[in-house]
Amino acid sequence: MNDTADDRVRYPMEILHRQSTAILTAWGLDESDAQVSADALVDADVRGIDTHGVSLLALYSRWIDSGKFHLTGEKPKVERDGPTHALLDGRGGLGFAVSVQATDMAIEKARTMGLAAVTVRDSHHFGAAGYYARRIAEAGMIGLASTSSKVVCVVPPGGSRAALGTNPIAYAIPRRDGPPVVFDIATSTAAGNSVRMHHLNATPCLKVGWWMAKVSR
Repeated sequence: MNDTADDRVRYPMEILHRQSTAILTAWGLDESDAQVSADALVDADVRGIDTHGVSLLALYSRWIDSGKFHLTGEKPKVERDGPTHALLDGRGGLGFAVSVQATDMAIEKARTMGLAAVTVRDSHHFGAAGYYARRIAEAGMIGLASTSSKVVCVVPPGGSRAALGTNPIAYAIPRRDGPPVVFDIATSTAAGNSVRMHHLNATPCLKVGWWMAKVSR
């Protein structure tokens, strides 16, 4: 994909969703979780957030090849559950489906109690944080979503080596007339996937003042 919108190759969202689901199920994800994951990936592309769309499948493929990432684990488990809180164990799997589950649990608890916080541990990448915050706002509530990131790639101010992740945070606020207001950022100069997209498109990051430390893990 090039920087010029007119040069972009476009595909119907139904095809992207179907192919994404097929890839995820071929990797071992069950059909329902693959559908939920594809929903979030395609949603990002439709909204112009190509850093967190179906291009992530290439990244996941590399993680799977490294042996440090799997999609065939057990189903998430609710470890703690209270009127306004819950904790889910993602069992080391991909983060989309368990994060949607956590989001929907928070919505239902907040309908009863006025507010709620549901957290997920031991899961991998969950795409765009704004997807989950917006899901809450579409239910008529103020939503907040955040996560730590897998890759340590951010050099702290005054530092000489990477020590932090890009750790995103997002919030969404419902509106009476129109779609929710959504704010979704990385807590760094740029999201790591923005750098990756420049690499995929063979366009230099230096022109926008970004650089990423090479990290050995």
